[in-house]
Amino acid sequence: MQTFIRIVEAGSLSAAARQLGTTQPTVSRRLQALEQQVGQPLIQRSTHALRLTETGERALERAKALAADWEDFEHSLRVEPARPEGLLRVQVPHAFGQ
Repeated sequence: MQTFIRIVEAGSLSAAARQLGTTQPTVSRRLQALEQQVGQPLIQRSTHALRLTETGERALERAKALAADWEDFEHSLRVEPARPEGLLRVQVPHAFGQ
C-alpha cells in the first residue's frame, strides 16, 4: 500500500522507484500484486501518464488512513515505558550487607 501511495504522489512508477530506493520493475510488480489482491485495476497506465480508477481513488483514501494508523502503531511500540523514579528503601539484616 505504501508503494501504491508513493506511485500516486510521485506521478509515475519510475519517480516512485527513485523515492523508494528501488527499481521501476519492482514498483510495477508491487502494484500488480496489490491489484491482483483487490481484484481490480487501481491505476490506468499510459505512456504519458497515470490515472487512478474509481476503485483506485477509494483505495488511495483508505490506504493513506491505514498507513497513518500503522505509523501510529509503530510509534506507540517504540516509545519507552515510564521508568520508575524516586527513593527505594530496602530493609535487610545487617549480616546480609557484610
